[in-house]
Amino acid sequence: MTALPLAATAGEIAALIGAVVAAVLVVGLLFTLRSVNASLRSLRQTTDELRRSTAPLLVEVRDAVTQAHTELERVDGLLVTAESISTTVDSASKLAYLAFSNPVIKTLAFTTGTGRAVRRLLHRRERPGSGRPRNDSRRGERPRNDSRRGDSRRNDSRRGDSRRGESRRGESRRSESRR
Repeated sequence: MTALPLAATAGEIAALIGAVVAAVLVVGLLFTLRSVNASLRSLRQTTDELRRSTAPLLVEVRDAVTQAHTELERVDGLLVTAESISTTVDSASKLAYLAFSNPVIKTLAFTTGTGRAVRRLLHRRERPGSGRPRNDSRRGERPRNDSRRGDSRRNDSRRGDSRRGESRRGESRRSESRR
């Protein structure tokens, strides 16, 4: 066996150093690729687990949204119905007001006028000419005996009538002025 010369030129040494550096870089890249590959595997497993756990949740959320949409449609229908009922009641109340207010007012006016006329007629019958009542039994009082009290007209004008809170003298003046 023959020995090879050990002397190397500068170009050979540079090539050798370049080859060693390239080998180290390739080995470093291989470790980096292996680490990235392991990270990608772990990320893929996590993504699969996330899909498996969130799929039922998404189905539940979708069902809840569908149910909420159905309920909103139902509530919207109820609101439309309530608005329709409110409009109907409002128009019915306006119609009832227009239909009944005039006859009711006329009926009240008629009964009030009739009551006043009846009171005037009764008042004229009770007080013919002299302005003194013939009989107070209509008011729940006993007939007065003028001899016991003296002049009952003077006494009546001073005390108030318990039924109306007016004096009888003022009442007779008012009835005379209406004639």
